[in-house]
Amino acid sequence: MGKVTIKELQERLQQQKELINMQQEDIIRLNKELEEAKQGMNVISLVEFNGVVKECENIELRYKVMERQKDKEIERLKAKINEFESKQINKCTIHNERGAGRKSLLTQEQLEKVYALPQ
Repeated sequence: MGKVTIKELQERLQQQKELINMQQEDIIRLNKELEEAKQGMNVISLVEFNGVVKECENIELRYKVMERQKDKEIERLKAKINEFESKQINKCTIHNERGAGRKSLLTQEQLEKVYALPQ
């Protein structure tokens, strides 16, 4: 290594002073937080904390129950939609793309009975 100049030593010294100042500020801030904690400022009691935790658990349980109810309702509505669509398909028989032609006067049950007759 080469010789260390005065300028380099002064820069190092300045950097070390800045580091010391930052550490002192951190120490002052942490001591202030410690004093506030000892005095009870910015601190909640254990009873209050437990109450908030229980309230959060109750909200979570209610959310799960409502989600299950929503899923059941969705399934019920899907079943109703499928039932309605199947009734609609049975009501209108389309013989071709335009929907033209004669419609059957027999119900599906009557048609099944006719086809079931021996020939």
